[in-house]
Amino acid sequence: MSFSIARYFEHVSKTLARGPLPDSVESSMGRQLLLALSRMTARLAVDLEFGQAVKNEVAAMQLVTLVDALPELRAIEVAASLVTTITAWQQESLAQRPFPPVAELERICAKAALLLCERGSATGIALANRLVEHELSGLRQIAALCNNILSVDAIEGGEKQRFSNEQLLNFVAFLKQVCAVVGDIRIIEVRQLPGGFSKQTFFVRLSASTVLPDELVIRYDPADSVFGVTVDTEFNILTILHAQGIRVAEPYALEMSGNVLGAPFMVTSRLHGGSIGDSYQVDGGSVAFGISLARELAKMHRVPPDAFGEKIYGANVDSRERLTKEIDSFQTLWQESGCTSIAMDCAFHWLKQHVDSAQGRRTLIHRDVGCHNLIVENNQVSGLVDWEAAAIGNPAQDLGYSMKTVVQVMPWHDFLAAYADAGGVIPSTEEITFYDLWGRVWIGVYAAQARKMFRSGFTDNIQLAYIGEHVFRRDLECVATALNRIGL
Repeated sequence: MSFSIARYFEHVSKTLARGPLPDSVESSMGRQLLLALSRMTARLAVDLEFGQAVKNEVAAMQLVTLVDALPELRAIEVAASLVTTITAWQQESLAQRPFPPVAELERICAKAALLLCERGSATGIALANRLVEHELSGLRQIAALCNNILSVDAIEGGEKQRFSNEQLLNFVAFLKQVCAVVGDIRIIEVRQLPGGFSKQTFFVRLSASTVLPDELVIRYDPADSVFGVTVDTEFNILTILHAQGIRVAEPYALEMSGNVLGAPFMVTSRLHGGSIGDSYQVDGGSVAFGISLARELAKMHRVPPDAFGEKIYGANVDSRERLTKEIDSFQTLWQESGCTSIAMDCAFHWLKQHVDSAQGRRTLIHRDVGCHNLIVENNQVSGLVDWEAAAIGNPAQDLGYSMKTVVQVMPWHDFLAAYADAGGVIPSTEEITFYDLWGRVWIGVYAAQARKMFRSGFTDNIQLAYIGEHVFRRDLECVATALNRIGL
Protein backbone atom coordinates (compact mmCIF):
# COMPACT_ATOMS: atom_id res chain seq x y z
CA MET A 1 0.00 0.00 0.00
CA SER A 2 2.93 2.36 0.63
CA PHE A 3 3.85 1.88 -3.03
CA SER A 4 0.39 3.11 -4.03
CA ILE A 5 0.79 6.21 -1.88
CA ALA A 6 4.14 6.91 -3.54
CA ARG A 7 2.52 6.62 -6.97
CA TYR A 8 -0.17 9.10 -5.93
CA PHE A 9 2.40 11.65 -4.81
CA GLU A 10 4.28 11.13 -8.05
CA HIS A 11 1.06 11.94 -9.92
CA VAL A 12 0.55 15.09 -7.84
CA SER A 13 4.09 16.25 -8.68
CA LYS A 14 3.52 15.73 -12.41
CA THR A 15 0.21 17.58 -12.24
CA LEU A 16 1.74 20.57 -10.43
CA ALA A 17 4.66 20.64 -12.88
CA ARG A 18 2.26 21.16 -15.79
CA GLY A 19 1.23 24.56 -14.45
CA PRO A 20 -0.59 26.23 -11.56
CA LEU A 21 -3.95 24.86 -10.50
CA PRO A 22 -6.79 27.38 -10.75
CA ASP A 23 -7.81 29.20 -7.60
CA SER A 24 -6.69 26.84 -4.80
CA VAL A 25 -6.92 23.29 -3.53
CA GLU A 26 -10.67 23.79 -3.69
CA SER A 27 -10.37 23.64 -7.47
CA SER A 28 -11.77 20.51 -9.06
CA MET A 29 -8.37 18.98 -9.85
CA GLY A 30 -6.93 19.77 -6.44
CA ARG A 31 -10.02 18.31 -4.77
CA GLN A 32 -9.76 15.09 -6.77
CA LEU A 33 -6.13 14.62 -5.82
CA LEU A 34 -6.67 15.41 -2.15
CA LEU A 35 -9.67 13.11 -1.87
CA ALA A 36 -7.80 10.28 -3.54
CA LEU A 37 -4.73 10.80 -1.36
CA SER A 38 -6.87 10.97 1.77
CA ARG A 39 -8.64 7.73 0.87
CA MET A 40 -5.37 5.94 0.21
CA THR A 41 -3.76 7.34 3.37
CA ALA A 42 -6.69 6.05 5.40
CA ARG A 43 -6.31 2.68 3.73
CA LEU A 44 -2.58 2.68 4.49
CA ALA A 45 -3.26 3.46 8.17
CA VAL A 46 -5.69 0.54 8.34
CA ASP A 47 -3.39 -1.85 6.49
CA LEU A 48 -0.31 -1.04 8.55
CA GLU A 49 -1.82 -0.49 11.99
CA PHE A 50 -5.52 -0.80 12.84
CA GLY A 51 -6.27 -3.57 10.37
CA GLN A 52 -3.51 -5.93 11.44
CA ALA A 53 -5.60 -7.33 14.28
CA VAL A 54 -8.44 -8.00 11.83
CA LYS A 55 -6.08 -9.72 9.41
CA ASN A 56 -4.67 -11.89 12.20
CA GLU A 57 -8.16 -12.82 13.35
CA VAL A 58 -9.28 -13.76 9.83
CA ALA A 59 -6.05 -15.67 9.18
CA ALA A 60 -6.58 -17.67 12.37
CA MET A 61 -10.16 -18.55 11.33
CA GLN A 62 -9.01 -19.53 7.85
CA LEU A 63 -6.26 -21.75 9.21
CA VAL A 64 -8.68 -23.49 11.60
CA THR A 65 -11.04 -24.17 8.68
CA LEU A 66 -8.17 -25.50 6.53
CA VAL A 67 -7.19 -27.86 9.34
CA ASP A 68 -10.83 -28.97 9.67
CA ALA A 69 -10.80 -29.68 5.93
CA LEU A 70 -7.75 -31.97 6.09
CA PRO A 71 -9.79 -35.23 6.24
CA GLU A 72 -11.69 -34.18 3.09
CA LEU A 73 -8.55 -32.99 1.32
CA ARG A 74 -6.62 -36.18 2.11
CA ALA A 75 -9.24 -38.07 0.08
CA ILE A 76 -8.40 -35.96 -2.99
CA GLU A 77 -5.29 -37.22 -4.78
CA VAL A 78 -4.30 -33.88 -6.35
CA ALA A 79 -4.52 -32.14 -2.95
CA ALA A 80 -1.42 -33.87 -1.54
CA SER A 81 0.77 -30.77 -1.69
CA LEU A 82 -1.97 -28.68 -0.07
CA VAL A 83 -2.26 -31.18 2.76
CA THR A 84 1.49 -30.97 3.33
CA THR A 85 1.41 -27.16 3.39
CA ILE A 86 -1.62 -26.95 5.71
CA THR A 87 -0.14 -29.54 8.09
CA ALA A 88 3.12 -27.56 8.27
CA TRP A 89 1.18 -24.35 8.97
CA GLN A 90 -0.77 -26.14 11.69
CA GLN A 91 2.47 -27.11 13.40
CA GLU A 92 3.79 -23.54 13.05
CA SER A 93 0.60 -22.23 14.64
CA LEU A 94 0.82 -24.66 17.55
CA ALA A 95 4.37 -23.42 18.11
CA GLN A 96 2.92 -19.85 18.14
CA ARG A 97 5.00 -18.77 15.16
CA PRO A 98 3.79 -16.02 12.75
CA PHE A 99 1.08 -16.74 10.20
CA PRO A 100 2.11 -17.17 6.54
CA PRO A 101 1.77 -14.12 4.24
CA VAL A 102 -1.87 -13.13 3.62
CA ALA A 103 -1.62 -13.58 -0.16
CA GLU A 104 -0.18 -17.08 0.24
CA LEU A 105 -2.82 -18.05 2.81
CA GLU A 106 -5.61 -16.77 0.52
CA ARG A 107 -4.13 -18.66 -2.42
CA ILE A 108 -4.11 -21.94 -0.48
CA CYS A 109 -7.63 -21.28 0.88
CA ALA A 110 -8.93 -20.67 -2.66
CA LYS A 111 -7.32 -23.86 -3.98
CA ALA A 112 -8.71 -25.88 -1.08
CA ALA A 113 -12.20 -24.40 -1.52
CA LEU A 114 -12.25 -25.24 -5.23
CA LEU A 115 -11.09 -28.82 -4.65
CA LEU A 116 -13.70 -29.28 -1.92
CA CYS A 117 -16.42 -28.02 -4.28
CA GLU A 118 -15.28 -30.28 -7.09
CA ARG A 119 -15.37 -33.30 -4.78
CA GLY A 120 -19.00 -32.47 -4.09
CA SER A 121 -19.46 -33.80 -0.56
CA ALA A 122 -21.80 -31.84 1.69
CA THR A 123 -19.09 -31.52 4.34
CA GLY A 124 -16.53 -30.22 1.86
CA ILE A 125 -18.89 -27.67 0.34
CA ALA A 126 -19.83 -26.43 3.83
CA LEU A 127 -16.13 -25.94 4.60
CA ALA A 128 -15.63 -24.06 1.32
CA ASN A 129 -18.51 -21.75 2.21
CA ARG A 130 -16.89 -21.13 5.59
CA LEU A 131 -13.70 -19.97 3.87
CA VAL A 132 -15.70 -17.48 1.78
CA GLU A 133 -17.49 -16.26 4.94
CA HIS A 134 -14.13 -15.65 6.65
CA GLU A 135 -12.94 -13.50 3.76
CA LEU A 136 -16.22 -11.57 3.75
CA SER A 137 -15.93 -10.94 7.49
CA GLY A 138 -12.45 -9.49 7.03
CA LEU A 139 -13.46 -7.30 4.08
CA ARG A 140 -16.39 -5.85 6.02
CA GLN A 141 -14.32 -5.14 9.13
CA ILE A 142 -11.55 -3.46 7.12
CA ALA A 143 -14.12 -1.36 5.21
CA ALA A 144 -15.69 -0.25 8.50
CA LEU A 145 -12.27 0.78 9.86
CA CYS A 146 -11.57 2.84 6.73
CA ASN A 147 -14.94 4.56 6.98
CA ASN A 148 -14.31 5.43 10.62
CA ILE A 149 -11.06 7.14 9.68
CA LEU A 150 -12.39 8.93 6.63
CA SER A 151 -15.78 9.06 4.96
CA VAL A 152 -15.45 9.89 1.27
CA ASP A 153 -18.06 8.36 -1.00
CA ALA A 154 -16.42 9.19 -4.33
CA ILE A 155 -13.98 11.39 -6.15
CA GLU A 156 -15.93 14.55 -6.90
CA GLY A 157 -15.54 17.42 -9.30
CA GLY A 158 -13.79 17.38 -12.63
CA GLU A 159 -10.39 18.24 -14.04
CA LYS A 160 -9.92 21.35 -16.13
CA GLN A 161 -9.09 19.86 -19.52
CA ARG A 162 -6.18 21.63 -21.19
CA PHE A 163 -7.03 21.16 -24.86
CA SER A 164 -4.80 23.30 -27.02
CA ASN A 165 -6.21 26.42 -28.64
CA GLU A 166 -5.74 24.76 -32.03
CA GLN A 167 -7.75 21.71 -30.94
CA LEU A 168 -10.59 23.89 -29.64
CA LEU A 169 -10.67 25.84 -32.90
CA ASN A 170 -10.74 22.54 -34.79
CA PHE A 171 -13.62 21.38 -32.61
CA VAL A 172 -15.67 24.50 -33.35
CA ALA A 173 -15.00 24.08 -37.07
CA PHE A 174 -16.02 20.43 -36.82
CA LEU A 175 -19.32 21.33 -35.13
CA LYS A 176 -20.09 23.96 -37.77
CA GLN A 177 -19.48 21.52 -40.59
CA VAL A 178 -21.16 18.38 -39.21
CA CYS A 179 -24.08 20.06 -37.45
CA ALA A 180 -24.63 22.79 -40.06
CA VAL A 181 -24.18 25.56 -37.51
CA VAL A 182 -24.75 29.01 -39.01
CA GLY A 183 -23.01 32.02 -37.51
CA ASP A 184 -20.29 32.39 -34.92
CA ILE A 185 -20.05 30.15 -31.81
CA ARG A 186 -17.45 30.19 -29.06
CA ILE A 187 -16.40 27.66 -26.42
CA ILE A 188 -16.90 29.21 -23.00
CA GLU A 189 -15.87 26.22 -20.84
CA VAL A 190 -14.53 22.67 -21.19
CA ARG A 191 -14.50 20.58 -18.04
CA GLN A 192 -13.71 16.91 -17.52
CA LEU A 193 -16.28 14.94 -15.54
CA PRO A 194 -15.31 12.18 -13.09
CA GLY A 195 -15.86 8.45 -13.47
CA GLY A 196 -15.72 5.84 -16.20
CA PHE A 197 -13.52 2.84 -16.91
CA SER A 198 -12.93 3.46 -20.58
CA LYS A 199 -14.03 6.89 -21.75
CA GLN A 200 -13.17 10.43 -20.73
CA THR A 201 -16.27 12.62 -20.57
CA PHE A 202 -16.20 16.39 -20.96
CA PHE A 203 -18.84 19.04 -20.40
CA VAL A 204 -18.71 21.81 -23.01
CA ARG A 205 -20.47 25.14 -22.69
CA LEU A 206 -20.96 27.15 -25.89
CA SER A 207 -22.09 30.63 -26.75
CA ALA A 208 -25.63 30.75 -28.13
CA SER A 209 -26.37 28.67 -31.24
CA THR A 210 -29.62 28.32 -33.17
CA VAL A 211 -28.87 24.65 -33.98
CA LEU A 212 -27.11 23.21 -30.92
CA PRO A 213 -27.94 23.59 -27.24
CA ASP A 214 -25.62 25.71 -25.10
CA GLU A 215 -24.41 22.63 -23.22
CA LEU A 216 -22.90 19.57 -24.89
CA VAL A 217 -21.05 16.45 -23.80
CA ILE A 218 -17.95 14.99 -25.45
CA ARG A 219 -17.19 11.28 -24.99
CA TYR A 220 -13.53 10.70 -25.79
CA ASP A 221 -11.41 7.53 -26.25
CA PRO A 222 -8.31 7.78 -24.00
CA ALA A 223 -5.12 5.86 -24.71
CA ASP A 224 -5.21 4.02 -21.35
CA SER A 225 -8.78 2.68 -21.66
CA VAL A 226 -9.58 -0.52 -19.74
CA PHE A 227 -12.20 -1.49 -22.33
CA GLY A 228 -11.19 -2.02 -25.95
CA VAL A 229 -14.34 -0.50 -27.50
CA THR A 230 -14.53 2.85 -29.28
CA VAL A 231 -17.09 5.63 -29.32
CA ASP A 232 -18.57 4.69 -32.71
CA THR A 233 -20.26 1.65 -31.14
CA GLU A 234 -21.80 3.79 -28.44
CA PHE A 235 -22.86 6.47 -30.92
CA ASN A 236 -24.73 3.99 -33.12
CA ILE A 237 -26.58 2.57 -30.11
CA LEU A 238 -27.59 6.04 -28.91
CA THR A 239 -28.84 6.93 -32.39
CA ILE A 240 -31.19 3.93 -32.44
CA LEU A 241 -32.37 4.26 -28.84
CA HIS A 242 -33.04 7.98 -29.11
CA ALA A 243 -35.15 7.37 -32.23
CA GLN A 244 -37.13 4.78 -30.23
CA GLY A 245 -37.92 7.27 -27.46
CA ILE A 246 -35.61 5.72 -24.87
CA ARG A 247 -34.25 8.26 -22.37
CA VAL A 248 -30.67 8.68 -23.57
CA ALA A 249 -28.56 11.64 -24.62
CA GLU A 250 -29.32 12.89 -28.11
CA PRO A 251 -26.37 12.10 -30.40
CA TYR A 252 -25.16 14.98 -32.60
CA ALA A 253 -21.81 14.10 -34.14
CA LEU A 254 -19.11 11.40 -34.36
CA GLU A 255 -15.42 11.98 -35.19
CA MET A 256 -13.27 8.86 -35.65
CA SER A 257 -10.08 10.13 -37.30
CA GLY A 258 -8.54 11.65 -34.17
CA ASN A 259 -7.52 14.71 -36.18
CA VAL A 260 -9.73 17.14 -34.23
CA LEU A 261 -9.03 16.45 -30.53
CA GLY A 262 -6.28 13.84 -30.78
CA ALA A 263 -8.57 10.80 -30.37
CA PRO A 264 -12.00 9.62 -31.58
CA PHE A 265 -14.95 11.26 -29.85
CA MET A 266 -18.70 11.77 -30.08
CA VAL A 267 -20.85 14.78 -29.19
CA THR A 268 -24.25 14.46 -27.48
CA SER A 269 -26.73 16.57 -25.59
CA ARG A 270 -26.34 17.08 -21.86
CA LEU A 271 -29.07 15.34 -19.87
CA HIS A 272 -30.82 17.30 -17.14
CA GLY A 273 -30.36 16.05 -13.59
CA GLY A 274 -27.51 14.53 -11.64
CA SER A 275 -26.18 11.43 -9.93
CA ILE A 276 -27.76 10.00 -6.77
CA GLY A 277 -25.01 7.53 -5.92
CA ASP A 278 -22.34 5.28 -7.37
CA SER A 279 -22.10 1.66 -8.47
CA TYR A 280 -22.71 0.50 -4.90
CA GLN A 281 -24.51 3.16 -2.91
CA VAL A 282 -27.80 5.00 -3.53
CA ASP A 283 -27.99 8.41 -1.85
CA GLY A 284 -31.51 9.79 -1.55
CA GLY A 285 -33.21 7.42 -3.98
CA SER A 286 -36.93 6.64 -3.70
CA VAL A 287 -39.53 4.11 -4.80
CA ALA A 288 -40.45 6.51 -7.62
CA PHE A 289 -36.85 6.36 -8.85
CA GLY A 290 -36.92 2.54 -8.74
CA ILE A 291 -40.17 2.36 -10.71
CA SER A 292 -38.81 4.84 -13.27
CA LEU A 293 -35.72 2.66 -13.73
CA ALA A 294 -37.87 -0.46 -14.16
CA ARG A 295 -39.90 1.24 -16.87
CA GLU A 296 -36.85 2.47 -18.77
CA LEU A 297 -35.24 -0.98 -18.71
CA ALA A 298 -38.48 -2.57 -19.91
CA LYS A 299 -38.71 -0.06 -22.79
CA MET A 300 -35.11 -0.71 -23.77
CA HIS A 301 -35.51 -4.49 -23.60
CA ARG A 302 -38.51 -4.28 -25.95
CA VAL A 303 -36.47 -2.85 -28.82
CA PRO A 304 -35.91 -5.69 -31.37
CA PRO A 305 -32.26 -6.82 -31.12
CA ASP A 306 -31.87 -6.97 -34.91
CA ALA A 307 -32.36 -3.17 -34.97
CA PHE A 308 -28.72 -2.84 -33.87
CA GLY A 309 -27.26 -4.88 -36.71
CA GLU A 310 -24.64 -7.60 -36.65
CA LYS A 311 -21.65 -5.49 -35.58
CA ILE A 312 -22.79 -5.03 -31.98
CA TYR A 313 -21.12 -7.34 -29.48
CA GLY A 314 -23.06 -10.56 -28.91
CA ALA A 315 -25.22 -10.26 -32.03
CA ASN A 316 -23.89 -13.44 -33.65
CA VAL A 317 -23.45 -15.70 -30.63
CA ASP A 318 -25.92 -17.12 -28.12
CA SER A 319 -25.67 -15.93 -24.53
CA ARG A 320 -24.38 -19.20 -23.11
CA GLU A 321 -21.52 -19.39 -25.59
CA ARG A 322 -20.67 -15.72 -25.06
CA LEU A 323 -20.66 -16.05 -21.26
CA THR A 324 -18.56 -19.21 -21.38
CA LYS A 325 -15.87 -17.35 -23.34
CA GLU A 326 -16.14 -14.24 -21.16
CA ILE A 327 -15.82 -16.21 -17.92
CA ASP A 328 -12.72 -18.03 -19.23
CA SER A 329 -11.20 -14.77 -20.48
CA PHE A 330 -11.91 -12.87 -17.28
CA GLN A 331 -10.56 -15.69 -15.14
CA THR A 332 -7.29 -15.43 -17.08
CA LEU A 333 -7.24 -11.64 -16.56
CA TRP A 334 -7.90 -12.16 -12.86
CA GLN A 335 -5.02 -14.62 -12.54
CA GLU A 336 -2.71 -12.27 -14.46
CA SER A 337 -3.63 -9.33 -12.21
CA GLY A 338 -1.70 -10.88 -9.31
CA CYS A 339 -4.60 -10.28 -6.91
CA THR A 340 -5.87 -12.95 -4.51
CA SER A 341 -9.38 -13.65 -3.25
CA ILE A 342 -11.04 -16.85 -2.10
CA ALA A 343 -14.45 -15.50 -3.10
CA MET A 344 -13.33 -14.52 -6.61
CA ASP A 345 -11.80 -17.92 -7.34
CA CYS A 346 -14.88 -19.71 -5.99
CA ALA A 347 -17.19 -17.37 -7.93
CA PHE A 348 -15.53 -18.35 -11.21
CA HIS A 349 -16.06 -22.01 -10.30
CA TRP A 350 -19.75 -21.41 -9.48
CA LEU A 351 -20.35 -19.46 -12.68
CA LYS A 352 -18.88 -22.22 -14.82
CA GLN A 353 -21.05 -24.79 -13.05
CA HIS A 354 -24.20 -22.71 -13.69
CA VAL A 355 -23.47 -21.21 -17.12
CA ASP A 356 -26.64 -22.77 -18.56
CA SER A 357 -28.51 -20.04 -16.65
CA ALA A 358 -26.96 -17.50 -19.02
CA GLN A 359 -29.44 -18.50 -21.73
CA GLY A 360 -32.78 -16.75 -22.14
CA ARG A 361 -34.42 -14.00 -24.20
CA ARG A 362 -32.12 -11.84 -26.32
CA THR A 363 -32.35 -8.04 -26.28
CA LEU A 364 -30.06 -5.04 -26.13
CA ILE A 365 -28.47 -4.93 -22.68
CA HIS A 366 -26.47 -2.10 -21.10
CA ARG A 367 -24.49 -4.41 -18.74
CA ASP A 368 -23.53 -1.65 -16.26
CA VAL A 369 -26.82 -0.37 -14.82
CA GLY A 370 -26.23 1.53 -11.57
CA CYS A 371 -26.42 5.02 -10.14
CA HIS A 372 -22.99 5.82 -11.58
CA ASN A 373 -24.53 5.54 -15.06
CA LEU A 374 -27.94 7.08 -14.34
CA ILE A 375 -28.93 10.73 -14.58
CA VAL A 376 -31.86 11.43 -12.25
CA GLU A 377 -34.10 14.48 -11.93
CA ASN A 378 -37.07 14.74 -9.51
CA ASN A 379 -36.83 10.99 -8.72
CA GLN A 380 -37.19 10.11 -12.42
CA VAL A 381 -34.51 8.60 -14.63
CA SER A 382 -33.77 11.24 -17.25
CA GLY A 383 -31.17 9.13 -18.95
CA LEU A 384 -28.94 6.04 -18.92
CA VAL A 385 -25.37 6.88 -19.98
CA ASP A 386 -22.06 5.15 -20.78
CA TRP A 387 -23.09 2.56 -23.37
CA GLU A 388 -19.61 1.31 -24.27
CA ALA A 389 -20.27 -2.13 -22.73
CA ALA A 390 -23.67 -2.68 -24.41
CA ALA A 391 -24.33 -6.01 -26.09
CA ILE A 392 -27.05 -8.32 -27.33
CA GLY A 393 -27.84 -10.77 -24.56
CA ASN A 394 -30.18 -11.90 -21.81
CA PRO A 395 -32.04 -8.98 -20.15
CA ALA A 396 -31.48 -10.85 -16.88
CA GLN A 397 -27.95 -9.42 -17.06
CA ASP A 398 -29.25 -5.85 -16.64
CA LEU A 399 -31.73 -6.91 -13.97
CA GLY A 400 -29.23 -8.96 -11.99
CA TYR A 401 -26.60 -6.24 -12.19
CA SER A 402 -29.05 -3.54 -11.06
CA MET A 403 -30.34 -5.56 -8.11
CA LYS A 404 -27.81 -4.15 -5.65
CA THR A 405 -29.05 -0.65 -6.55
CA VAL A 406 -32.77 -1.44 -6.61
CA VAL A 407 -33.01 -3.18 -3.23
CA GLN A 408 -31.79 -0.01 -1.52
CA VAL A 409 -34.92 1.89 -2.59
CA MET A 410 -37.71 -0.72 -2.93
CA PRO A 411 -38.51 -4.44 -2.58
CA TRP A 412 -37.13 -6.49 -5.46
CA HIS A 413 -40.47 -8.16 -6.27
CA ASP A 414 -42.12 -4.73 -6.57
CA PHE A 415 -39.42 -3.64 -9.01
CA LEU A 416 -40.00 -6.75 -11.14
CA ALA A 417 -43.75 -6.08 -11.06
CA ALA A 418 -43.16 -2.54 -12.35
CA TYR A 419 -40.85 -3.95 -15.03
CA ALA A 420 -43.56 -6.40 -16.13
CA ASP A 421 -46.26 -3.69 -16.07
CA ALA A 422 -44.10 -1.67 -18.50
CA GLY A 423 -43.92 -4.58 -20.93
CA GLY A 424 -40.79 -6.36 -19.68
CA VAL A 425 -40.63 -10.17 -19.60
CA ILE A 426 -39.32 -11.31 -16.20
CA PRO A 427 -36.46 -13.86 -16.49
CA SER A 428 -36.22 -16.85 -14.16
CA THR A 429 -34.78 -16.50 -10.66
CA GLU A 430 -31.85 -18.71 -11.72
CA GLU A 431 -30.99 -16.39 -14.60
CA ILE A 432 -31.09 -13.26 -12.42
CA THR A 433 -29.02 -14.94 -9.69
CA PHE A 434 -26.38 -15.97 -12.24
CA TYR A 435 -26.08 -12.46 -13.65
CA ASP A 436 -26.12 -10.84 -10.22
CA LEU A 437 -22.90 -12.69 -9.36
CA TRP A 438 -21.40 -12.33 -12.83
CA GLY A 439 -21.91 -8.56 -12.80
CA ARG A 440 -19.95 -8.26 -9.57
CA VAL A 441 -17.14 -10.53 -10.83
CA TRP A 442 -17.05 -8.67 -14.16
CA ILE A 443 -16.46 -5.28 -12.51
CA GLY A 444 -14.07 -6.79 -9.97
CA VAL A 445 -11.78 -8.05 -12.72
CA TYR A 446 -11.80 -4.68 -14.50
CA ALA A 447 -10.96 -3.00 -11.19
CA ALA A 448 -8.10 -5.48 -10.70
CA GLN A 449 -6.83 -4.58 -14.17
CA ALA A 450 -7.02 -0.87 -13.34
CA ARG A 451 -5.11 -1.58 -10.13
CA LYS A 452 -2.41 -3.40 -12.06
CA MET A 453 -2.15 -0.61 -14.67
CA PHE A 454 -1.69 2.12 -12.05
CA ARG A 455 0.68 0.22 -9.79
CA SER A 456 2.86 -0.81 -12.74
CA GLY A 457 3.27 2.81 -13.82
CA PHE A 458 1.44 2.28 -17.12
CA THR A 459 -0.91 5.18 -16.36
CA ASP A 460 -1.24 8.19 -14.06
CA ASN A 461 -5.01 8.34 -14.64
CA ILE A 462 -6.44 9.36 -11.26
CA GLN A 463 -9.79 7.69 -12.00
CA LEU A 464 -8.15 4.33 -12.75
CA ALA A 465 -6.09 4.72 -9.58
CA TYR A 466 -9.25 5.26 -7.55
CA ILE A 467 -10.98 2.31 -9.25
CA GLY A 468 -7.97 0.07 -8.72
CA GLU A 469 -7.60 0.84 -5.02
CA HIS A 470 -11.01 1.75 -3.61
CA VAL A 471 -13.55 0.26 -6.03
CA PHE A 472 -11.57 -2.98 -6.23
CA ARG A 473 -11.85 -3.59 -2.50
CA ARG A 474 -15.54 -2.68 -2.41
CA ASP A 475 -16.25 -5.05 -5.26
CA LEU A 476 -14.47 -7.96 -3.58
CA GLU A 477 -16.88 -7.46 -0.70
CA CYS A 478 -19.81 -7.50 -3.15
CA VAL A 479 -18.59 -10.74 -4.74
CA ALA A 480 -18.14 -12.39 -1.34
CA THR A 481 -21.58 -11.16 -0.21
CA ALA A 482 -23.33 -12.53 -3.30
CA LEU A 483 -21.49 -15.85 -3.13
CA ASN A 484 -22.22 -16.15 0.57
CA ARG A 485 -25.93 -15.63 -0.14
CA ILE A 486 -26.00 -18.11 -3.04
CA GLY A 487 -23.82 -20.78 -1.46
CA LEU A 488 -21.35 -23.00 -3.33
